[in-house]
Amino acid sequence: MINLQKIKKTLLFTLAVLAAVLHFTSCQTEYEYDGDILAAVNEDLSSVISFKKDAESPVAFTRKYKIGQDYSSNQLPGNDTPEVSNFNQGFDITGWKLDESAAELQKYFTFDEDGYVTSFHMGIKAITLYAAGYTASSDTPYKIIYKTQNLAMDAYEYYDEAEMTGTTSTPDNPSYTDAVNNLIEIPGFTALASSIVEQEILADGSTVVEVLYNRNAYTLTFHSNEGGGTSEALDTQTFYYGVPAALKTNGFTRSGYSFAGWATGRTGSVAFANQALYTIDAADADLYALWTLPNISITISLPGADEVGISWAPDTVAPNKIILSAVIPDGHVDTEYTYKWYNSNTVPATQISGAVYSSYIVDTTGFAAGYYQYTLIAELGGVPAGGGTVQIQVGD
Repeated sequence: MINLQKIKKTLLFTLAVLAAVLHFTSCQTEYEYDGDILAAVNEDLSSVISFKKDAESPVAFTRKYKIGQDYSSNQLPGNDTPEVSNFNQGFDITGWKLDESAAELQKYFTFDEDGYVTSFHMGIKAITLYAAGYTASSDTPYKIIYKTQNLAMDAYEYYDEAEMTGTTSTPDNPSYTDAVNNLIEIPGFTALASSIVEQEILADGSTVVEVLYNRNAYTLTFHSNEGGGTSEALDTQTFYYGVPAALKTNGFTRSGYSFAGWATGRTGSVAFANQALYTIDAADADLYALWTLPNISITISLPGADEVGISWAPDTVAPNKIILSAVIPDGHVDTEYTYKWYNSNTVPATQISGAVYSSYIVDTTGFAAGYYQYTLIAELGGVPAGGGTVQIQVGD
């Protein structure tokens, strides 16, 4: 006897399974029925797209996309993807094309007027896309190297560098580096404009352009600092930044004083001796003459008893001058005597013309270092009545 109830249950189950299969297949495309669809879906919910440098190249890399999803072109690898950037160094891909061997899949893709993929539906079959066009990249690297003039000023040495980017140069559209608009500030140096030769930007990023910097020339001003007469006297000398050179010989004088050296201000201590080596910083500079009183020591021969002697004293107005004076014995006055002054530093001694009074002023201005002697002979009624010798030592 036929069990109608059992047949009914079997029929209902079969209808339910068929409805489920029909519902699943209604979401799939025809080409996805190859093989065991249910097994493929259960094992992996994604399929693979392979990418190539061009139609003739091998597969470079792959990406997985979810089966049944719709994608736009911006969800494909772009020029910022490392694998894509290595396809054609210095150039960007303009879009992806579908491998012609997969013509049956084209109905699941949309393309722009150039044939580049703009969107697609992902099925279970693997797909291959290739980069069908390239354009010069706008961010191809190149390098600017900055070099500064050496101390000998006969060559240039490395100072710094800058990593730059620009558009890859092509025969149809040459593109060049832009060093002239990317100069850097280097204290004490100025870029040598004539040295800048812009280079074509090579696709491999190897382009290097050099910029040379020359040392700046600065003026050192010498100030007489109360020397050289009644008004301030000036002198100048040119120095190049950072290059040691000897100071020019001091040409200033100051009456009654010796030149001690150069200071960096009007007062203070000596910073540089005459003709010393000097190195200028990245600016004009000034030096000031410093002056000292002469280094003078004096020796006097003593007179005999009751004879005219001799003394000395510095001039209070002009310290470089020395006042030599006769010392009159007690009980006498200077008008009783006659006086003769001699320059006794030579042999024979030379009488100083016009020096007939009881005092004589020795002006040591311009005296070189050494010994100088002056002798006084006093007479009373034509008879020698004393005097003496003064020895003056002028030191540096």
